[in-house]
Amino acid sequence: MKPCLRPPLALYIHVPLCASKCAYCDFYSLPRSCADLPSQDSLVEALLARTRSALELYLPGPRPSLETLYIGGGTPTALDPAPFHRLLSGLASMVGPCREWTLEANPESLDEAHLDIALEAGVGRISLGVQSLDDSLLRRLGRPADSRTALQALERATARPGLRVSADLIAGLPRSLPLEEEASRLLDAGIEHLSLYDLTIEDATPLAAQVREGRFVLPDPDSAYEEVERTGVVLARAGFRRYEVSNWSRPGAECLHNRAYWRLDSYLGLGPGGVSTLQLADDPGLGPGLRGGSLRLEEDRDLGLFTADPEGRAAARTELSPRDSAFEVILMGYRTIWGVDRPAFARRFGLELESLIGGSLNAWAGHLRPEGGLDDSGLDLLNPFLVDCLGELESNFPVPASP
Repeated sequence: MKPCLRPPLALYIHVPLCASKCAYCDFYSLPRSCADLPSQDSLVEALLARTRSALELYLPGPRPSLETLYIGGGTPTALDPAPFHRLLSGLASMVGPCREWTLEANPESLDEAHLDIALEAGVGRISLGVQSLDDSLLRRLGRPADSRTALQALERATARPGLRVSADLIAGLPRSLPLEEEASRLLDAGIEHLSLYDLTIEDATPLAAQVREGRFVLPDPDSAYEEVERTGVVLARAGFRRYEVSNWSRPGAECLHNRAYWRLDSYLGLGPGGVSTLQLADDPGLGPGLRGGSLRLEEDRDLGLFTADPEGRAAARTELSPRDSAFEVILMGYRTIWGVDRPAFARRFGLELESLIGGSLNAWAGHLRPEGGLDDSGLDLLNPFLVDCLGELESNFPVPASP
């Protein structure tokens, strides 16, 4: 295998099916009713075949060892029970025990049958896409489930012993029910983790057209910020801490899989639209500016092509330079309260973090935690902090000598 790559620690499987397409979504997914869909059985067999070949290539051995496995989409629970069981049992037979196995679900399809199958396979964490508990708003967003369905799905999941449950909400929406009240109701339902994402208007989505035409009016940025700030107070009172820009949890209930992304560990993303990032192996023999790069693999966003030849289709390859990889480590690391692992950074790039962005770290020292990451007010100012870091990095990163 050339170049020599660090083995992946995390595996993401993309199931590109949903009950329907939401008005704000630009992820690669198709509604279950789409006439062009291959059969669910064909999709599952293709996902298993792609996973098998990727693990043989990047993690050879009888039972590959991964830290985390995450099945997302789309909506994996949109699969009917039989193909859903085939997918999860097939993955369980390929992969050794993981520290964390997460399954994404939407309320309308998280029934007792899917929960039984998930727990039997080894899933230990559910991430439920609630998005809002305002029924009028949910209809405008094209969500297929109402608030009652969402709370019933949470009740089913939290009733399962040992199953950790996370929920998603979208901030910055014209809701009639205050965001902090929605979060309180989710806390009462027993969640241990909350992802609270800012609404992003993607150009090609129906919601973008509604916003342009004035049919969907967003709250002003100050109001949206204050709403999230009030919600953060409610979460803190419940024992949650904000450990990443958009994520709060009880201590010990953080999402380990997402931490692999934020640390820029090697990870695999398989299925239509999946993205992998694999570190080049450390080479102490290379000088500063020449080591620490990575390889990015991007799978086709085409379900028909994927199911027709899952093993034969090569993902598009992009080699990221050491400088670009260093900035990605900084970009992702400072999303979290831990910041960048400085010893790991120095081992990977042969450079001290302070030699690259020391001026920015000094300028922002009042917003840095003792553990190295930004405090809450710093996380709210993440973008200007990263702009400073990128400018300084570009000036300080060593330029490799010409051959």
